Amino acid sequence: MNLIKVSIFFVIITMPFMLTSYTSARNLQSKAQLSQYYQNIVNNATDDAASVIRTSSDRTASGGEALEIDAEEVTKAFLDIYCGGFNAFTVTDRTRVSQYIMAVLILDYDGFYIYGAREVFDGSGQRKIQPILSEKQPFAYNDGAYSYQVTMGTSLTVIDNATLSRYDGEWSILASYHGAGTFESFEEWRNQIINTSVTNALEQTVTLHNRYTAELGCIYDFYLPLGEDNRLTTVTNEVGIIAFVQGQPLGGGEYLEMMALGQGAVVKEKPVDGYVDVAGQLYYCAEATVHVHTDTLHKILSSGEAAALEGYYPCYMLGK
Repeated sequence: MNLIKVSIFFVIITMPFMLTSYTSARNLQSKAQLSQYYQNIVNNATDDAASVIRTSSDRTASGGEALEIDAEEVTKAFLDIYCGGFNAFTVTDRTRVSQYIMAVLILDYDGFYIYGAREVFDGSGQRKIQPILSEKQPFAYNDGAYSYQVTMGTSLTVIDNATLSRYDGEWSILASYHGAGTFESFEEWRNQIINTSVTNALEQTVTLHNRYTAELGCIYDFYLPLGEDNRLTTVTNEVGIIAFVQGQPLGGGEYLEMMALGQGAVVKEKPVDGYVDVAGQLYYCAEATVHVHTDTLHKILSSGEAAALEGYYPCYMLGK
């Protein structure tokens, strides 16, 4: 009899804890499933937009390095798949679900676009904030004396701020302006300019997006997820699209926070070394063959085709 009483007492004491644990486990499972569902929608939208970049871009520069991206088509593809995933087809529904899209970054070979909150004027001349696609912005830096516009390759533009003279060319030709004496130092300098240009523009977009969503009644505080190591550094050197989506409620005070990446195309060709042999003949090579120790390195070029345009012949050892 005492054993039965003890068992009943044990069940009465432990039942609330068991129910709480069960409920918590179900809630965690529900949040995980909901989070995965939302992530799939964002990833599908990003992949579809990246596919538009791959299929609709026109190569326009020698060496096949530059792309003219139809940013409007890329943005439309992303928004259509994203909103469709939430069955949001009316203007009101699309606005409701799109408020969680903090920014969509479209990276081109020589600049970038951002779909996000911007200040605009309506038909009556009143200033308002709404998400739209920006104009193309260059990867640019100004040190006071010169303005620089870099690309994802080895070519760049230098503008003398005093005379407004413009110089276009390979990094090695314009080294006296940017001061990078080696290819490695140029790459570091170039990457820093790209990353800083993109980060500064995104930070402005985030500030405006918080104002825009506050007007819609959203209480989530959007932020740029850089982290201590600045995660953007590793993903802003390829043509493609990056979507920043945050604030979608998951329940229990938790929200979706993600950065989705879609590569649009592999547009950067491997740089080649341009040599001059003992007879004065110019040739290029991308391999570390014996000529590295016998001939003089003349310059580094962005690709084999770019080298050919400057009078360099393919290395006779290539393909052997």
